[in-house]
Amino acid sequence: MKYTIEISIAGCSTNCAHCYVDGGFAPYMSFENYKICIEKLKPLLKVLGNSASVTLGNELFCNPYIDKILEYNITQLGNHFSYSSYYVPTTGIALLARKDKEKILELLKKCGAKGFMLALHGDEGVHNSIVNNIIAYKKLFETENFVSKYGFDMLFNIIVSKKLLNNFEKNLSCVQETQKSARLTVPVFVPTNRMRKYQSIRADVSDCLKIAKISDRFGIDTLNLLKHCNEHTELAVKELICNGKYDYLKDKKNSPEWVFVNVTRDLNVYYGNVGAHTEYIGNLKDLSEAQLIDSICKLSSNYDYTSYFLDETFLKIDGLIHSVNADDKVYPSVPDCLYSLLDKAGVKNLII
Repeated sequence: MKYTIEISIAGCSTNCAHCYVDGGFAPYMSFENYKICIEKLKPLLKVLGNSASVTLGNELFCNPYIDKILEYNITQLGNHFSYSSYYVPTTGIALLARKDKEKILELLKKCGAKGFMLALHGDEGVHNSIVNNIIAYKKLFETENFVSKYGFDMLFNIIVSKKLLNNFEKNLSCVQETQKSARLTVPVFVPTNRMRKYQSIRADVSDCLKIAKISDRFGIDTLNLLKHCNEHTELAVKELICNGKYDYLKDKKNSPEWVFVNVTRDLNVYYGNVGAHTEYIGNLKDLSEAQLIDSICKLSSNYDYTSYFLDETFLKIDGLIHSVNADDKVYPSVPDCLYSLLDKAGVKNLII
C-alpha cells in the first residue's frame, strides 16, 4: 500500500472553475502549526517507511513561510518529501510577487524539483475568466520566462474544455514560441457543486476531436485524448454496464493500492482523495502517536471507485443508472464517468 499525506498550507491566487479542491483565497497555515504537523507525522512516516510521501497544497507560494517550510522539510522529512518525480504545479502569480523567489527556487532544487507545470485554459480572455483572475494569463508566460532562466523545465498543462477552441491555434503558437513541453489534460469529475457547474463547459467528443486535430498540427500528443473520446464518456460506460461488460470487482482489484489523507491548516486530519474529504480522523493536536498510526494503517485504498461512493453502490450500478440520460462529455477515466452517472441519478455520496 502507498500513502500520500497532503498538507494544505495555503489557498490560491486563482479560483479556477474546474478546481477539484475548491481553490481560491483561504488562510495560510502558520509555521508553528506546520512544525506541529510534521512532528506529529514523523512517527507515522517511520512506521509506513518508503511507502509514504508528504505533499504540499494548494498554491504553496501563497504561504509567506514557504521558505521556512521547505527548509524544515529538507532537514526533517528526508525522502518522504521530494519533487523529483513530478512538476511543481503553480499559477506563477504568488511566486512572482515574492521578494524571496530566487531563494525559493534554490530550495526547490534541493527538494529535487526539476520543473514547473502551468495550467492553460485558452486565450487570454478565456483563461482569465475560467481562473477568475485578470492577470493570470499574463503571469503564466512571465513565470515561464523567469523560471526557465534558473534551469527548470516547464510543462504547459492545456486543460480541455469547450472554451479551449476559442483562438486555439493562436494560443498554441504562443506556447510553441516558448519551446516548452505541452500536454492535453481532461479534468476529473468529483461530485461537488463546483464540478457540477463546470459540466456546462466540459468538452464533448466533437469538441475533443477538433482540439486533437489542431493540437496534432502543433506536435502535441493527442493519443490519450482520442482514447478518452472512445472509452471515457457516460454513453460509452453506460453501454458497457447495460451490456454486462462492466466488472466492478475486477476493476477495483486492478486499481492502485493507494491511500490519500489530507491535513488542513487547522491540523484536522481527513481521509479523502482529489480534494474531497470523506471521513474525519481527528486533530493532530489531540491524536496520540498510537491513535494516528492505528487510524491511518487501517484505511483502505481510496485511489478511485470507493473515493466518493459506498462500495456496494458499484455492485448494483446497472439498476441505479438505468434511467439516467447519459451524454458524450469526455472524462479522464471510467470512475469519473461513473461518479457523474451516479451523481445524475441522485445517489448520495460520501463527501463530508
